[in-house]
Amino acid sequence: MAVEIPIPNRAAAERADIPSAEAARTRLRRSSLNARDIPISLTRRQRITANSDCHLNSDSAFNGRALAAAGDLVHLNSFTGNIPKCGALSSGRIANNLPDDFRQQPPASIFCDEVDLLRRQGPLVDLLKVHEPVDRIDGMYFALSDSDFIRALCGVASGRLHHLRLLGGGEEGADWVDRLKTCIGRKLPGVKVAAQTTGQILGISSFHPKFLLLSGDGNPRADLIISSGNPTRRSPNNLDDYLSLSISKQGRLFLWHQCVSEALTVEGSRADAATMEDAYRRCSLAHLSSADEETLPYLLPFDRQAFLSQFAFWAGRADHIDVISQGYNSLDLANILKTAAESGTKVRMVRDDDLLISGSPAVEGEVLNSIEEYYAWDRRVCGPNVSTKFLLTNSSVNYLHSKFAVFSAQFGKVALFGSANLTHAALHSNIENVYFSRNPEVASKFQEYYNHLWDNFALTAPETNSILGKIGPFVSARRIDYDECNN
Repeated sequence: MAVEIPIPNRAAAERADIPSAEAARTRLRRSSLNARDIPISLTRRQRITANSDCHLNSDSAFNGRALAAAGDLVHLNSFTGNIPKCGALSSGRIANNLPDDFRQQPPASIFCDEVDLLRRQGPLVDLLKVHEPVDRIDGMYFALSDSDFIRALCGVASGRLHHLRLLGGGEEGADWVDRLKTCIGRKLPGVKVAAQTTGQILGISSFHPKFLLLSGDGNPRADLIISSGNPTRRSPNNLDDYLSLSISKQGRLFLWHQCVSEALTVEGSRADAATMEDAYRRCSLAHLSSADEETLPYLLPFDRQAFLSQFAFWAGRADHIDVISQGYNSLDLANILKTAAESGTKVRMVRDDDLLISGSPAVEGEVLNSIEEYYAWDRRVCGPNVSTKFLLTNSSVNYLHSKFAVFSAQFGKVALFGSANLTHAALHSNIENVYFSRNPEVASKFQEYYNHLWDNFALTAPETNSILGKIGPFVSARRIDYDECNN
Protein backbone atom coordinates (compact mmCIF):
# COMPACT_ATOMS: atom_id res chain seq x y z
CA MET A 1 0.00 0.00 0.00
CA ALA A 2 1.36 3.40 -0.92
CA VAL A 3 2.10 5.69 1.99
CA GLU A 4 1.49 9.39 1.70
CA ILE A 5 4.40 11.38 3.13
CA PRO A 6 3.30 14.90 4.08
CA ILE A 7 5.94 17.57 3.89
CA PRO A 8 6.52 19.27 7.25
CA ASN A 9 4.73 22.54 6.59
CA ARG A 10 1.56 20.69 5.53
CA ALA A 11 1.61 17.99 8.20
CA ALA A 12 -0.45 19.91 10.76
CA ALA A 13 -3.25 20.63 8.34
CA GLU A 14 -3.42 17.33 6.48
CA ARG A 15 -3.04 14.54 9.02
CA ALA A 16 -5.86 13.33 11.25
CA ASP A 17 -3.73 11.75 13.99
CA ILE A 18 -2.02 14.91 15.20
CA PRO A 19 -3.20 16.97 18.17
CA SER A 20 -6.47 18.58 17.17
CA ALA A 21 -5.42 21.88 18.70
CA GLU A 22 -2.44 21.93 16.37
CA ALA A 23 -4.24 20.82 13.24
CA ALA A 24 -5.74 24.25 12.64
CA ARG A 25 -2.57 26.07 13.55
CA THR A 26 -0.25 27.24 10.78
CA ARG A 27 3.31 26.01 10.89
CA LEU A 28 5.37 27.92 13.43
CA ARG A 29 8.69 29.07 12.06
CA ARG A 30 11.07 31.50 13.67
CA SER A 31 14.16 32.89 12.04
CA SER A 32 17.17 30.66 12.60
CA LEU A 33 18.94 33.80 13.83
CA ASN A 34 16.56 33.88 16.77
CA ALA A 35 16.31 30.13 17.29
CA ARG A 36 17.14 28.93 20.77
CA ASP A 37 16.49 25.91 22.93
CA ILE A 38 13.59 26.28 25.32
CA PRO A 39 14.75 25.39 28.84
CA ILE A 40 12.88 22.54 30.50
CA SER A 41 12.46 22.64 34.27
CA LEU A 42 12.67 19.19 35.85
CA THR A 43 10.19 19.53 38.68
CA ARG A 44 9.07 15.91 39.16
CA ARG A 45 10.71 13.47 41.54
CA GLN A 46 14.19 13.87 42.94
CA ARG A 47 17.20 15.51 41.40
CA ILE A 48 18.63 13.78 38.34
CA THR A 49 22.33 13.00 38.50
CA ALA A 50 24.80 11.95 35.84
CA ASN A 51 28.05 10.08 36.20
CA SER A 52 30.98 9.99 33.82
CA ASP A 53 29.43 7.13 31.83
CA CYS A 54 26.37 9.27 31.17
CA HIS A 55 24.20 6.99 33.31
CA LEU A 56 21.41 9.45 34.14
CA ASN A 57 19.52 8.03 37.08
CA SER A 58 16.90 9.35 39.46
CA ASP A 59 17.68 9.09 43.16
CA SER A 60 14.36 7.40 43.89
CA ALA A 61 13.80 3.65 44.16
CA PHE A 62 13.72 1.77 40.88
CA ASN A 63 10.49 -0.08 41.55
CA GLY A 64 8.31 3.05 41.48
CA ARG A 65 6.11 2.11 44.45
CA ALA A 66 6.21 5.70 45.72
CA LEU A 67 4.34 6.70 42.57
CA ALA A 68 1.46 4.29 43.04
CA ALA A 69 -1.04 7.11 43.52
CA ALA A 70 0.07 9.04 40.48
CA GLY A 71 -2.59 7.67 38.16
CA ASP A 72 -1.83 7.01 34.51
CA LEU A 73 1.17 9.32 34.29
CA VAL A 74 4.49 8.03 32.99
CA HIS A 75 7.51 8.72 35.19
CA LEU A 76 11.21 8.39 34.54
CA ASN A 77 12.94 5.70 36.60
CA SER A 78 16.34 5.92 34.94
CA PHE A 79 18.11 6.68 31.70
CA THR A 80 21.44 5.23 30.64
CA GLY A 81 23.27 6.60 27.65
CA ASN A 82 25.90 3.90 27.38
CA ILE A 83 29.40 5.13 26.58
CA PRO A 84 32.15 2.49 26.78
CA LYS A 85 35.48 3.15 28.42
CA CYS A 86 37.97 1.25 26.30
CA GLY A 87 41.74 1.07 26.29
CA ALA A 88 42.44 -0.36 22.84
CA LEU A 89 44.18 2.80 21.59
CA SER A 90 45.59 4.25 24.82
CA SER A 91 47.14 0.90 25.82
CA GLY A 92 48.70 0.28 22.43
CA ARG A 93 46.95 -3.09 22.06
CA ILE A 94 45.88 -1.88 18.62
CA ALA A 95 48.85 -0.41 16.84
CA ASN A 96 48.61 3.31 16.20
CA ASN A 97 50.79 6.39 15.96
CA LEU A 98 48.27 8.81 17.41
CA PRO A 99 49.60 11.65 19.59
CA ASP A 100 49.70 10.75 23.26
CA ASP A 101 47.39 13.61 24.19
CA PHE A 102 44.69 12.41 21.78
CA ARG A 103 44.90 8.79 22.97
CA GLN A 104 43.86 10.00 26.42
CA GLN A 105 40.91 12.04 25.11
CA PRO A 106 37.24 10.91 25.13
CA PRO A 107 36.98 10.32 21.33
CA ALA A 108 39.70 7.64 21.59
CA SER A 109 38.10 5.91 24.57
CA ILE A 110 35.15 4.49 22.60
CA PHE A 111 37.41 2.51 20.22
CA CYS A 112 37.39 -1.01 21.69
CA ASP A 113 39.00 -4.42 21.20
CA GLU A 114 38.25 -7.94 22.43
CA VAL A 115 40.01 -7.32 25.73
CA ASP A 116 37.58 -4.51 26.50
CA LEU A 117 34.66 -6.93 26.11
CA LEU A 118 35.76 -8.77 29.24
CA ARG A 119 35.42 -5.86 31.61
CA ARG A 120 31.78 -4.85 31.87
CA GLN A 121 28.30 -6.27 32.17
CA GLY A 122 25.44 -4.92 30.08
CA PRO A 123 23.14 -2.09 31.20
CA LEU A 124 20.13 -4.41 31.11
CA VAL A 125 21.85 -6.69 33.61
CA ASP A 126 22.59 -3.68 35.81
CA LEU A 127 18.90 -2.75 35.81
CA LEU A 128 17.68 -6.25 36.61
CA LYS A 129 20.13 -6.80 39.46
CA VAL A 130 18.69 -3.88 41.44
CA HIS A 131 15.05 -4.57 40.63
CA GLU A 132 12.60 -5.96 43.15
CA PRO A 133 11.16 -9.45 42.46
CA VAL A 134 8.28 -9.52 39.97
CA ASP A 135 5.37 -11.83 39.24
CA ARG A 136 5.09 -11.20 35.50
CA ILE A 137 7.69 -10.68 32.75
CA ASP A 138 7.03 -9.79 29.09
CA GLY A 139 9.78 -8.96 26.62
CA MET A 140 11.05 -8.98 23.06
CA TYR A 141 14.58 -8.61 21.67
CA PHE A 142 16.33 -9.04 18.35
CA ALA A 143 19.17 -11.04 19.92
CA LEU A 144 19.71 -12.68 23.30
CA SER A 145 23.16 -14.16 23.83
CA ASP A 146 24.25 -12.77 27.21
CA SER A 147 24.20 -15.51 29.86
CA ASP A 148 24.43 -12.82 32.58
CA PHE A 149 21.12 -11.40 31.35
CA ILE A 150 19.44 -14.81 31.49
CA ARG A 151 20.67 -15.33 35.06
CA ALA A 152 19.57 -11.82 36.07
CA LEU A 153 16.13 -12.32 34.51
CA CYS A 154 15.77 -15.61 36.34
CA GLY A 155 16.90 -13.90 39.53
CA VAL A 156 14.24 -11.18 39.36
CA ALA A 157 11.44 -13.75 39.17
CA SER A 158 9.57 -13.89 42.46
CA GLY A 159 8.33 -17.04 44.17
CA ARG A 160 4.86 -16.06 42.90
CA LEU A 161 5.89 -15.81 39.24
CA HIS A 162 2.99 -16.93 37.08
CA HIS A 163 3.89 -15.48 33.70
CA LEU A 164 7.13 -15.23 31.72
CA ARG A 165 6.87 -14.51 28.01
CA LEU A 166 10.06 -13.69 26.09
CA LEU A 167 10.45 -13.63 22.31
CA GLY A 168 13.77 -13.40 20.47
CA GLY A 169 14.51 -12.84 16.82
CA GLY A 170 15.96 -15.44 14.48
CA GLU A 171 18.13 -18.27 15.70
CA GLU A 172 21.02 -16.23 17.12
CA GLY A 173 21.89 -17.36 20.64
CA ALA A 174 18.98 -19.82 20.51
CA ASP A 175 20.38 -21.76 23.46
CA TRP A 176 19.12 -18.93 25.67
CA VAL A 177 15.69 -20.55 25.53
CA ASP A 178 16.92 -23.75 27.17
CA ARG A 179 19.03 -21.86 29.70
CA LEU A 180 16.11 -19.69 30.78
CA LYS A 181 13.68 -22.59 31.04
CA THR A 182 16.23 -24.61 33.02
CA CYS A 183 16.92 -21.77 35.44
CA ILE A 184 13.23 -21.02 36.06
CA GLY A 185 12.44 -24.72 36.29
CA ARG A 186 14.98 -25.22 39.05
CA LYS A 187 13.81 -22.17 40.94
CA LEU A 188 10.08 -22.53 40.37
CA PRO A 189 9.09 -26.06 39.29
CA GLY A 190 5.81 -26.12 37.41
CA VAL A 191 5.90 -22.53 36.15
CA LYS A 192 5.30 -22.39 32.40
CA VAL A 193 7.87 -20.31 30.50
CA ALA A 194 6.89 -19.04 27.04
CA ALA A 195 10.39 -18.44 25.66
CA GLN A 196 10.67 -18.65 21.89
CA THR A 197 12.72 -17.63 18.89
CA THR A 198 10.88 -16.38 15.83
CA GLY A 199 12.82 -18.07 13.07
CA GLN A 200 12.35 -16.65 9.59
CA ILE A 201 9.03 -14.84 9.11
CA LEU A 202 7.77 -14.61 5.54
CA GLY A 203 7.63 -10.96 4.45
CA ILE A 204 9.64 -9.71 7.46
CA SER A 205 13.33 -8.89 7.09
CA SER A 206 14.18 -8.76 10.78
CA PHE A 207 12.36 -9.25 14.08
CA HIS A 208 13.98 -6.23 15.77
CA PRO A 209 11.98 -4.99 18.82
CA LYS A 210 13.58 -4.31 22.23
CA PHE A 211 11.56 -3.97 25.43
CA LEU A 212 11.06 -5.60 28.81
CA LEU A 213 7.91 -5.18 30.93
CA LEU A 214 8.19 -6.10 34.63
CA SER A 215 5.24 -6.12 37.02
CA GLY A 216 4.15 -7.40 40.42
CA ASP A 217 0.60 -8.40 41.35
CA GLY A 218 0.47 -6.14 44.42
CA ASN A 219 1.90 -3.07 42.70
CA PRO A 220 -0.43 -0.81 40.66
CA ARG A 221 2.54 0.27 38.56
CA ALA A 222 4.95 -1.60 36.32
CA ASP A 223 8.43 -0.91 35.01
CA LEU A 224 8.97 -0.68 31.25
CA ILE A 225 12.52 -0.86 29.89
CA ILE A 226 12.90 0.38 26.31
CA SER A 227 16.32 0.23 24.71
CA SER A 228 18.22 0.42 21.47
CA GLY A 229 20.50 -2.32 22.81
CA ASN A 230 20.06 -6.07 23.04
CA PRO A 231 21.18 -8.36 25.88
CA THR A 232 24.29 -9.62 24.07
CA ARG A 233 27.93 -10.07 25.00
CA ARG A 234 28.86 -7.10 22.86
CA SER A 235 26.28 -4.68 24.25
CA PRO A 236 28.42 -3.20 27.09
CA ASN A 237 30.80 -1.73 24.52
CA ASN A 238 28.19 -0.38 22.11
CA LEU A 239 26.84 3.14 22.28
CA ASP A 240 23.20 2.50 23.17
CA ASP A 241 20.34 4.13 25.07
CA TYR A 242 18.35 2.44 27.85
CA LEU A 243 15.21 4.03 29.26
CA SER A 244 13.26 2.75 32.28
CA LEU A 245 9.76 4.11 32.89
CA SER A 246 7.32 3.64 35.75
CA ILE A 247 3.87 3.24 34.18
CA SER A 248 0.36 2.58 35.47
CA LYS A 249 -0.98 -0.93 34.91
CA GLN A 250 -4.30 0.73 34.04
CA GLY A 251 -2.68 2.92 31.39
CA ARG A 252 -2.60 2.27 27.68
CA LEU A 253 1.19 2.06 27.50
CA PHE A 254 1.17 -0.98 29.80
CA LEU A 255 -1.77 -2.60 28.06
CA TRP A 256 -0.21 -2.06 24.61
CA HIS A 257 3.01 -3.87 25.53
CA GLN A 258 1.12 -6.66 27.23
CA CYS A 259 -1.14 -7.03 24.20
CA VAL A 260 1.76 -7.02 21.69
CA SER A 261 3.63 -9.61 23.74
CA GLU A 262 0.60 -11.87 23.84
CA ALA A 263 -0.44 -11.35 20.22
CA LEU A 264 2.94 -12.18 18.72
CA THR A 265 3.64 -15.24 20.85
CA VAL A 266 0.35 -17.00 20.10
CA GLU A 267 0.88 -20.15 18.06
CA GLY A 268 0.53 -19.37 14.35
CA SER A 269 0.60 -15.57 14.74
CA ARG A 270 4.02 -15.30 13.07
CA ALA A 271 3.33 -17.35 9.95
CA ASP A 272 3.90 -14.30 7.75
CA ALA A 273 3.72 -10.50 7.80
CA ALA A 274 -0.01 -10.39 7.02
CA THR A 275 -0.83 -12.80 9.85
CA MET A 276 1.25 -10.75 12.27
CA GLU A 277 -0.49 -7.57 11.20
CA ASP A 278 -3.88 -9.14 11.81
CA ALA A 279 -2.76 -10.32 15.25
CA TYR A 280 -1.47 -6.86 16.12
CA ARG A 281 -4.48 -4.82 15.00
CA ARG A 282 -6.35 -5.23 18.28
CA CYS A 283 -3.33 -3.74 20.10
CA SER A 284 -2.64 -0.70 17.93
CA LEU A 285 -2.88 2.77 19.45
CA ALA A 286 -1.69 4.57 16.33
CA HIS A 287 -5.17 5.94 15.69
CA LEU A 288 -4.97 8.05 18.86
CA SER A 289 -4.21 11.73 18.76
CA SER A 290 -0.83 12.42 20.35
CA ALA A 291 -2.70 14.77 22.66
CA ASP A 292 -4.23 11.68 24.27
CA GLU A 293 -0.94 10.15 25.37
CA GLU A 294 2.31 11.87 26.32
CA THR A 295 4.23 8.74 25.25
CA LEU A 296 2.65 6.94 22.30
CA PRO A 297 3.89 3.56 20.98
CA TYR A 298 4.01 2.35 17.39
CA LEU A 299 4.81 -1.07 15.96
CA LEU A 300 6.48 -0.89 12.58
CA PRO A 301 5.87 -1.63 9.79
CA PHE A 302 2.16 -1.91 10.66
CA ASP A 303 1.87 1.64 12.08
CA ARG A 304 4.12 3.17 9.43
CA GLN A 305 1.74 5.78 8.07
CA ALA A 306 0.85 7.15 11.51
CA PHE A 307 4.53 7.12 12.51
CA LEU A 308 5.60 9.07 9.42
CA SER A 309 2.82 11.57 9.99
CA GLN A 310 4.06 12.23 13.53
CA PHE A 311 7.67 12.52 12.36
CA ALA A 312 6.66 15.04 9.69
CA PHE A 313 4.48 16.98 12.12
CA TRP A 314 7.19 17.49 14.74
CA ALA A 315 9.89 18.09 12.13
CA GLY A 316 7.69 20.80 10.63
CA ARG A 317 7.37 22.62 13.97
CA ALA A 318 10.95 22.20 15.21
CA ASP A 319 13.70 24.80 15.22
CA HIS A 320 16.30 22.15 16.03
CA ILE A 321 16.37 18.43 15.22
CA ASP A 322 19.07 16.14 16.60
CA VAL A 323 19.24 12.60 15.19
CA ILE A 324 21.45 9.61 15.86
CA SER A 325 21.23 6.19 14.25
CA GLN A 326 23.30 3.15 13.41
CA GLY A 327 22.07 3.42 9.84
CA TYR A 328 20.48 6.05 7.59
CA ASN A 329 18.84 5.29 4.24
CA SER A 330 15.09 5.95 4.52
CA LEU A 331 14.00 8.15 1.64
CA ASP A 332 10.77 8.93 3.50
CA LEU A 333 12.60 10.37 6.51
CA ALA A 334 15.34 11.95 4.39
CA ASN A 335 12.76 13.95 2.43
CA ILE A 336 11.10 15.19 5.62
CA LEU A 337 14.40 16.33 7.15
CA LYS A 338 15.52 17.90 3.87
CA THR A 339 12.33 19.97 3.70
CA ALA A 340 12.70 21.01 7.34
CA ALA A 341 16.33 22.08 6.83
CA GLU A 342 15.44 24.06 3.71
CA SER A 343 12.84 25.87 5.82
CA GLY A 344 15.46 26.95 8.35
CA THR A 345 15.49 24.10 10.90
CA LYS A 346 18.94 23.27 12.26
CA VAL A 347 19.61 19.55 11.85
CA ARG A 348 22.48 17.69 13.53
CA MET A 349 23.36 14.06 12.82
CA VAL A 350 25.67 11.72 14.73
CA ARG A 351 26.80 8.61 12.92
CA ASP A 352 29.38 5.85 12.97
CA ASP A 353 32.70 6.34 11.18
CA ASP A 354 32.10 3.35 8.86
CA LEU A 355 30.69 5.67 6.21
CA LEU A 356 34.16 7.14 5.76
CA ILE A 357 36.00 3.85 5.16
CA SER A 358 36.02 1.34 2.31
CA GLY A 359 38.34 -1.36 1.05
CA SER A 360 39.32 -2.62 4.49
CA PRO A 361 38.64 -6.23 5.59
CA ALA A 362 37.76 -4.92 9.07
CA VAL A 363 34.75 -3.09 7.67
CA GLU A 364 34.04 -5.16 4.56
CA GLY A 365 30.47 -5.84 5.65
CA GLU A 366 29.78 -2.12 5.96
CA VAL A 367 30.96 -1.00 2.53
CA LEU A 368 27.69 -1.58 0.65
CA ASN A 369 25.73 -0.09 3.54
CA SER A 370 27.91 3.01 3.41
CA ILE A 371 27.48 3.43 -0.35
CA GLU A 372 23.72 3.04 0.03
CA GLU A 373 23.63 5.53 2.89
CA TYR A 374 25.58 8.09 0.90
CA TYR A 375 23.30 8.04 -2.14
CA ALA A 376 20.00 7.42 -0.37
CA TRP A 377 20.55 9.80 2.54
CA ASP A 378 23.52 12.16 2.40
CA ARG A 379 23.10 13.31 -1.19
CA ARG A 380 19.48 14.08 -0.32
CA VAL A 381 19.67 15.57 3.18
CA CYS A 382 22.97 17.42 3.17
CA GLY A 383 22.91 21.15 2.60
CA PRO A 384 22.53 24.41 4.52
CA ASN A 385 21.53 24.01 8.19
CA VAL A 386 22.69 20.36 8.32
CA SER A 387 25.75 19.23 10.30
CA THR A 388 27.25 15.78 10.81
CA LYS A 389 29.80 14.36 13.21
CA PHE A 390 31.25 10.86 13.51
CA LEU A 391 32.09 8.49 16.36
CA LEU A 392 35.42 6.65 16.27
CA THR A 393 34.50 2.99 16.82
CA ASN A 394 36.03 -0.38 15.96
CA SER A 395 33.31 -2.02 13.87
CA SER A 396 34.68 -5.54 14.41
CA VAL A 397 34.08 -5.20 18.17
CA ASN A 398 31.84 -2.23 18.98
CA TYR A 399 29.78 0.36 17.18
CA LEU A 400 27.21 3.11 17.40
CA HIS A 401 23.88 1.38 18.04
CA SER A 402 21.76 4.18 19.56
CA LYS A 403 18.65 5.33 17.66
CA PHE A 404 16.67 8.42 18.60
CA ALA A 405 15.78 11.97 17.63
CA VAL A 406 14.92 15.09 19.62
CA PHE A 407 12.71 17.83 18.15
CA SER A 408 13.03 21.22 19.90
CA ALA A 409 11.18 24.53 19.60
CA GLN A 410 8.76 26.73 21.55
CA PHE A 411 6.64 23.67 22.34
CA GLY A 412 9.60 22.29 24.36
CA LYS A 413 11.11 18.96 23.35
CA VAL A 414 9.72 15.78 21.81
CA ALA A 415 11.78 12.58 21.75
CA LEU A 416 11.55 9.76 19.21
CA PHE A 417 13.20 6.56 20.42
CA GLY A 418 13.00 2.78 20.33
CA SER A 419 14.46 -0.05 18.29
CA ALA A 420 14.31 1.44 14.78
CA ASN A 421 17.16 2.92 12.80
CA LEU A 422 16.35 5.63 10.25
CA THR A 423 16.30 3.07 7.46
CA HIS A 424 13.96 1.80 4.78
CA ALA A 425 13.93 -1.67 6.33
CA ALA A 426 12.93 -0.31 9.75
CA LEU A 427 9.85 1.37 8.28
CA HIS A 428 8.84 -1.22 5.70
CA SER A 429 10.00 -4.74 6.57
CA ASN A 430 11.28 -5.01 10.16
CA ILE A 431 9.29 -5.49 13.36
CA GLU A 432 10.21 -2.43 15.47
CA ASN A 433 8.84 -0.79 18.62
CA VAL A 434 9.14 3.01 18.51
CA TYR A 435 7.74 5.90 20.56
CA PHE A 436 7.11 9.63 20.43
CA SER A 437 7.23 11.20 23.88
CA ARG A 438 6.32 14.71 25.02
CA ASN A 439 7.35 13.86 28.59
CA PRO A 440 9.88 16.60 29.48
CA GLU A 441 11.97 14.34 31.73
CA VAL A 442 12.30 11.72 29.02
CA ALA A 443 13.08 14.17 26.22
CA SER A 444 15.63 16.05 28.33
CA LYS A 445 17.58 12.85 29.10
CA PHE A 446 17.87 11.98 25.42
CA GLN A 447 18.96 15.55 24.72
CA GLU A 448 21.63 15.41 27.43
CA TYR A 449 23.03 12.18 26.05
CA TYR A 450 23.07 13.60 22.53
CA ASN A 451 24.81 16.81 23.60
CA HIS A 452 27.36 14.80 25.59
CA LEU A 453 28.25 12.73 22.53
CA TRP A 454 28.29 15.72 20.18
CA ASP A 455 30.42 17.93 22.41
CA ASN A 456 32.89 15.38 23.80
CA PHE A 457 33.14 12.30 21.58
CA ALA A 458 32.01 13.12 18.03
CA LEU A 459 34.47 14.38 15.42
CA THR A 460 34.14 16.10 12.06
CA ALA A 461 34.82 14.10 8.91
CA PRO A 462 38.31 15.63 8.33
CA GLU A 463 39.24 14.97 11.97
CA THR A 464 38.00 11.39 11.77
CA ASN A 465 39.82 10.63 8.51
CA SER A 466 43.06 12.02 9.87
CA ILE A 467 42.82 9.81 12.96
CA LEU A 468 41.82 6.68 11.03
CA GLY A 469 44.96 7.08 8.93
CA LYS A 470 47.04 6.57 12.07
CA ILE A 471 45.32 3.40 13.37
CA GLY A 472 46.80 0.07 12.26
CA PRO A 473 43.82 -1.63 10.56
CA PHE A 474 42.94 1.56 8.65
CA VAL A 475 46.30 2.99 7.63
CA SER A 476 46.05 1.54 4.13
CA ALA A 477 42.26 1.65 3.88
CA ARG A 478 40.71 3.97 1.33
CA ARG A 479 39.04 6.80 3.21
CA ILE A 480 36.20 8.71 1.64
CA ASP A 481 36.39 12.49 1.50
CA TYR A 482 33.22 13.81 3.04
CA ASP A 483 32.57 17.53 2.93
CA GLU A 484 28.77 17.31 2.84
CA CYS A 485 26.67 17.99 5.90
CA ASN A 486 29.34 20.10 7.54
CA ASN A 487 27.46 23.39 7.93
